[in-house]
Amino acid sequence: MRLLMVLLVASCLAFAQSTEGSSGTAPDMFQGELAVEKTAPENVGLNGTFSVRINIANQENSGISAVVTEYLGNVEPVSPLPNYTQIANETMYAAAPPTLTWSVDIPAGGNASIVYSVKPRSVGPLSIGPTSVAVQGTTFFSNSLIVHVACTSSPVCNESIGETPLTCPEKCGHANMTPPRAPELESIPTPEYIPPEPEEITAGPGETGEESGETILVVAAVVAVLVLVIYLLYSRER
Repeated sequence: MRLLMVLLVASCLAFAQSTEGSSGTAPDMFQGELAVEKTAPENVGLNGTFSVRINIANQENSGISAVVTEYLGNVEPVSPLPNYTQIANETMYAAAPPTLTWSVDIPAGGNASIVYSVKPRSVGPLSIGPTSVAVQGTTFFSNSLIVHVACTSSPVCNESIGETPLTCPEKCGHANMTPPRAPELESIPTPEYIPPEPEEITAGPGETGEESGETILVVAAVVAVLVLVIYLLYSRER
């Protein structure tokens, strides 16, 4: 029984020592503060090259080693700063966004600045995502940017480079666009209007003014004769 207790205690001590040893070899997470800021011009041209600057400020009392990663969007890299170790993804149309990566050492209270140049691929608002800075298992992010790429000087609205009524309203607006042609309809001839001929109206007997007057005279004469006859008969009886 004592032997079992000794073995159990020895196993627990060995497990505790192995756990402490493994935890002691794990690297410490960076608990300091970094300030990461990214700047670029607000307005650029389609065929022009512009620079993006990444500023990293080490606010700690000890130096650090950082890995800076930049995810490129709808731009073409021109000249990353050659003073840093640069790993560029040459496949610009891969499924994952192309990246630029630098390894930098920043002294205590010091700053590091990274500059790279790109060229836009289309007009309109260009979104540049935040830069990531990894230090000993901790990742810091910069601000994102919106760069406005101006329309070309050509009077033709080129949709292949992003010129639309929304991005270039002055040259691609509805007023400057050719309206769609209305479908042609078969012409239907208008029938010629022929007024009807007036009908001849034949008046029946007694319908004209002259015949009506003659009838009245005849009736009046008959009535007068009847009255006269009645008067004569009445006179003889008396």
